[in-house]
Amino acid sequence: MQMQSIVTVEGFSAFEGTVDGTHHNNLNIYVLEKIKGSQTTQTGGNRTVEYKIKGNGSRYAAMLANKDFPMQVRIYGEMQSRLDNGKSVAEFVVDSLELIHETAAKKPAEKAA
Repeated sequence: MQMQSIVTVEGFSAFEGTVDGTHHNNLNIYVLEKIKGSQTTQTGGNRTVEYKIKGNGSRYAAMLANKDFPMQVRIYGEMQSRLDNGKSVAEFVVDSLELIHETAAKKPAEKAA
C-alpha cells in the first residue's frame, strides 16, 4: 500500500557505481522521528532514522545536494519486508520524494510505519 508523509530530513548519503559487476544507484535519507514508547517502555525525545530510496538515487541526490539541512520533504513509499538473520523485518522504502521547504524547523515526523 502506497503511503505519503511530510518529514524533516537531517541529511543524506548516496552511492552510484558498480560493485562485483552489479550497478547500484542508492540513496539513504536520514529523517527526524519522535521516539514512541509502549505500555512497558518509557521514551522521550527524537531520533534520526535511515530510509532507503529504491532506484533514481543519483537524481534525488542531485536534488538534495547543496541545500541547507534540515529540510522538509514529502516522501512516497511502502512497507516492505526483508530477511535479517533469518527473520522477516518490516521497513519503509521510499519510492520518491519532493522538496517542500529547503529549511525547516526541527519537527519530528511520526513514524511512517
